[in-house]
Amino acid sequence: PFGYFCEPALRDVLMPTLLCGVLADTANLAILSSRLSPEHLARYLRGQLKACPPPAEASAEGTTHAALLMPDPSELPIVKMAYELSSRLPPPAWAAALAVVSAPLPTEEPAHSEAYV
Repeated sequence: PFGYFCEPALRDVLMPTLLCGVLADTANLAILSSRLSPEHLARYLRGQLKACPPPAEASAEGTTHAALLMPDPSELPIVKMAYELSSRLPPPAWAAALAVVSAPLPTEEPAHSEAYV
């Protein structure tokens, strides 16, 4: 949906979701790249790094959790979801993620038939 690219609040849901889906899976990155340039992910990550540079040392302190149980007067559990990048990917990993989505995708060599070799 086009709105997820235009609206900043929706972009902060879409881009972390896409990043999580492609970082450890080159096949997923190749599939996504056939429809969306990885430069969109790289640009988003560069913006996040500029706005909130990660600390030099990795630390669990100060990170947010992706899902938190919220108090509910009906005593049923309510889950509040946090979609921002820092809840989905630890800030110390952002630079490595930027390197992954900025790297050229490996290209497959065409298979050669014995008759043409």
